[in-house]
Parts: sequence; structure tokens; C-alpha cells
Amino acid sequence: MKESLAQILYRLQLAEKQKAARRKCFISYYSGDQAEVEAFLEDFGDVFIPKVVGVTDGDDFIDSTDTD
Repeated sequence: MKESLAQILYRLQLAEKQKAARRKCFISYYSGDQAEVEAFLEDFGDVFIPKVVGVTDGDDFIDSTDTD
């Protein structure tokens, strides 16, 4: 059975409302769990907006012994 135009529009409007209801979510994790975090984001990333704060191994660090 084909969807009517009204059903399609309703479904699209519902999907837009669900997108608008997404919240930003900070996830704290140990770097050794990176693979699990990526799998979690793959599975549930459309439910919330993932945010990243902090440093990564690829960031440029100052290599200094000067304590000041």
C-alpha cells in the first residue's frame, strides 16, 4: 500500500521535529576506548549532537622543561 501525500508530509514533519529535539551531549572517555566510543556514536549519533572538548594525541604540544 502506497503512502498518501498527507502521510508522507506527516512523516517528514515528525522527522524534522525529532531532529530539532536533539541535545548536545558531552561524553567523557578513556582514549583506550576510542573504538567503542566511535561505535557508540555510529549507533546513536543521530539521537544527540556529540561535542568534543580537550586535547588529542594529534595536537601540537610544547616540549619544554621550563616550569615557568
